[in-house]
Amino acid sequence: MVRIATAAGGGFAAFYTFYTTASSTLDGTGISAGTRVGIVMLVVVAVQPLLLLGRNWIKNRRLAVMLALTSMGVGSAILPVANQWPGSLLLGLGFGVFVVMSTVWVKEQAAPGQTGRALGTYGFGSAAGGALGAPIGLYAVEHGGQLAVAIVGCAFALCALIPARQAKTVTEDGSISQAADAPAKSTSTGPLAAQRASSAIVVVSISLLGHLLAVSLYAAVLSSVGTTSGAWLPVLAALVIQVCLAPGRLVGGHLSDRYPPLVILVLAVGLLALSTVGFAVITSHLGILVAVAVIGFASGVGQTAALTAMMRRARTPRATETASAGWNIAFDGGLGIGALAAGWVTIQG
Repeated sequence: MVRIATAAGGGFAAFYTFYTTASSTLDGTGISAGTRVGIVMLVVVAVQPLLLLGRNWIKNRRLAVMLALTSMGVGSAILPVANQWPGSLLLGLGFGVFVVMSTVWVKEQAAPGQTGRALGTYGFGSAAGGALGAPIGLYAVEHGGQLAVAIVGCAFALCALIPARQAKTVTEDGSISQAADAPAKSTSTGPLAAQRASSAIVVVSISLLGHLLAVSLYAAVLSSVGTTSGAWLPVLAALVIQVCLAPGRLVGGHLSDRYPPLVILVLAVGLLALSTVGFAVITSHLGILVAVAVIGFASGVGQTAALTAMMRRARTPRATETASAGWNIAFDGGLGIGALAAGWVTIQG
C-alpha cells in the first residue's frame, strides 16, 4: 500500500509540475494558459471511460500504472517541443490512465473494513507529490524556464516507476477486497433491490457533485496563487495548499471509516466554500496563507470522503473501475473548471 502511495506521489508531482507552471510557460503561445490546461484536462477525462471498455486488457494494475508513468515521463521530457502540444497531450493521456488504475489498485489491496484508511493513505501520497511538484515547478520555471520544468517533471514520473514495480498486485481474479466495507451481497429481488439501487444512485450522485465542487474551488485557488503579490508568496502559498491537502485526505479516510462519508463530505465542502470566499477578499499575506491552508485541508477531507462513499458500493472489479473512473473524471473536470475560472477572473481583473 505504501509503495502504491509513493508511486502516486511521483505521478502527481510530475503532473502538478506542469499544471501550476502553465500560466508562465504558456504565455505567448496563441492560446490562453487556462484554455490550454482545460484542453489537457479534456484529454485526461476522455481516456478514462475508454479504460472501462478495454478492461479485459488492463487487468494487470501494475503494468497499467507503469505504462502510464512512462507516458507522463516522456510527455514531460518533450514539453519544450512544438509549442508544448505533443508533450502536454501525452502527459494528459498518461495521467488519465494513471489516476484510474492506481486508485483501483489501492481499493483492491485494502483490508476489509479499512477502505477509507487505504484510500486516505493513497490520497496522502498523491497530495504529498503535488505538494512537491507545485512549488518545485514554480521555482524551476522561474530559474530555468520550460527546459527546467521538463526535466523536473520527467524525473518525478520516471522515479515513480521504482515503487510501482515493487508494489504488490492483486490475485488473478482481482478479488482481494472487493467486498471490503460492503455488506454481503443480497440475493433478494423486487422492491428491496430497487430501493437499494436507488439509494446507491443518490449516494454516488451526491458524492460526485460534492467532489466536483471541492476540487473546482481548490483548483481555482491553486491556479490563482501564482498571481498573488510578492516574490515569495506564490511559491509558499502553492506549497501550503498542497501540504495541507495531504493530511486532509488522510484524516478524511479515517473519519469516513468511523462516520457516514456523506456527512463528512458536506461539512468539508461547506468549510471549503467559506475559506474560498476568505481567500478572495483577504489581502494580507498571513491571511492568504491561512485561507489556502484551510482550503487544502478541507478539500482533501471532502475528496477522500466522496471516494470512500463510492468505493463502499463497489463489490466487483468492474464496479470498482467504474467508481474510480467516475471519481477521477470529476477530479480532472474540477481541475479544468478551476483553471478556467481562475483564468477568467484574471482576465476580468
